[in-house]
Amino acid sequence: MTGQHMKSLLVVAASALALAACGSAEVASPGEGDFGGGGGGGGGGPTTPPPGTPAADCPTGLANVGTIANNSLRVCQLPQQIIGNLTLAVRAGTIYSITGRTEVGTDRGVDPASTTGSQGILTIEPGVRVFASGGGDYLLVNRGSQIFAEGTATNPIIFTSRQNVEGSTTEGSQGQWGGIVIAGRAPQANCQLSAPVTCTGQVEGTNAFYGGNTPADNSGRLRYVQIKYSGFEISTGNEL
Repeated sequence: MTGQHMKSLLVVAASALALAACGSAEVASPGEGDFGGGGGGGGGGPTTPPPGTPAADCPTGLANVGTIANNSLRVCQLPQQIIGNLTLAVRAGTIYSITGRTEVGTDRGVDPASTTGSQGILTIEPGVRVFASGGGDYLLVNRGSQIFAEGTATNPIIFTSRQNVEGSTTEGSQGQWGGIVIAGRAPQANCQLSAPVTCTGQVEGTNAFYGGNTPADNSGRLRYVQIKYSGFEISTGNEL
């Protein structure tokens, strides 16, 4: 979220944080950036391809699904279920993608001491770019899991649409992919909490749940992140 006067560190402790446009022109966010050519940095590849050349492969655990941007970038697709730790590193000639409902962990419920479900932790390095292709593509961080996406003012992390990567978006473009949903265990504002606390809500646009009674719940950290062309109306009044 570059260019805004805000604290440099954003602790995500809300019950549910849906980082997506909601079908309104006022929230279209074209941002800046050129997706052609290679990005700097190493990590995960034995060789560094020349600028404009896609990486030869993808890191372990990610699927090689071809190239994009006039064959200048290798597309490495995230698994649809992230269990344990997964790091998206900056790699020359590489861009990452999400397809469908891409989950970090599985829902571990309202109780931080619960042993149900599985935790996932997604870490994203500064300068990484991730895209999605359609309204049904979105990233969901479940209760009990975390995302650490920490860019810098000069090297932000960018989530965007396939159209943007291919150069076909305009300043008015929006609704080209689902967005990011972060579900936590903090109390929701519109619920009367009682003991035992079972107050949860369902995330609009999907069947994921959020809420609990842990005000200090921590779903990770976002810093200098751009989320562009997101938000999708699944049906009337039901949006990601």
